[in-house]
Amino acid sequence: MRWLCAYPRSRAAMQDVVLWLEKTDERTELARAFSQALHERLLHPDVDTHAILVYYVNIVYALRIVDTSGVVLSRVLPPVQHYLRTRKDTIQAVVHALLGDDAAFELLRTELVHTQPAEPDVPGGGGYAVGAATAEEEEEEQYTRLEYWTDPTWAPRPVDAGPAFSHMRTRDVVGLLVSIFDDRQGFLHALEQHTAQRLVKTMDYDTSRVQRNNAIFKRRLGEQNLHHCDVMLTDVAWSQRFDTHFHAVAHGGMADHVHPMVISRQFWPDLDTRMYTLPKRLAEALEKYADFYAAQHPAKRCGRGH
Repeated sequence: MRWLCAYPRSRAAMQDVVLWLEKTDERTELARAFSQALHERLLHPDVDTHAILVYYVNIVYALRIVDTSGVVLSRVLPPVQHYLRTRKDTIQAVVHALLGDDAAFELLRTELVHTQPAEPDVPGGGGYAVGAATAEEEEEEQYTRLEYWTDPTWAPRPVDAGPAFSHMRTRDVVGLLVSIFDDRQGFLHALEQHTAQRLVKTMDYDTSRVQRNNAIFKRRLGEQNLHHCDVMLTDVAWSQRFDTHFHAVAHGGMADHVHPMVISRQFWPDLDTRMYTLPKRLAEALEKYADFYAAQHPAKRCGRGH
């Protein structure tokens, strides 16, 4: 467990495990010991979700080095996936790990940016989930899928492999992280929520980082699933153009310092809609902006959010 915490600095220690496996072929014993240690030290309420995700990512990276066959990973990872599904904050934690600034997930974000998946990642697409492939189904599938017949590197599924062995071998770390969830819409909603929060905090309508992340997830999840995020980005771009137009004709006072954002409410997730009592000058400036908007778009109404 210690060398998992220290990955990637612990590569030298991992080589000792590689040599041990080469001499003993005790993959099942290694998987059993790992699983027991995870249940005792990690998979319980006292450990926060962030720490479990750090271990999850390190487990994938490390065990793919230690055991290139993928057998140990296929036996160790599914219980961790299953446990993460039971936590209410897992989806939000995964989205923040992929899109945030946490140094613990730097390798993960690098892979997200530079790795092109073979096929779109689908939340709920494998692992220990309800509806995931069982060992028996995979055993049957390995002899019936056409691509296996035409793949010169194909090899039979190891007899000691765990659930969803093929899924574990073919997906990268980001794909295995996204596929934890049974709830596809829940993951997409968390992604939209994170995007909205980023956008409302932007300064000077700068959305370059959000646009980059949106493009990356389109490759991962498919363009149609990021439609709401596209609309949100379009709203910010339109708001910038309208703001420039507003300040070209409105001069003086507090209005010079007002730069609102006009959003398409039906495409944005629920934001903080609490109403605050604004200082008089600021309230008047926003009212001036709303009047200008109404004059330019008579069929639309611009209301104040937060």
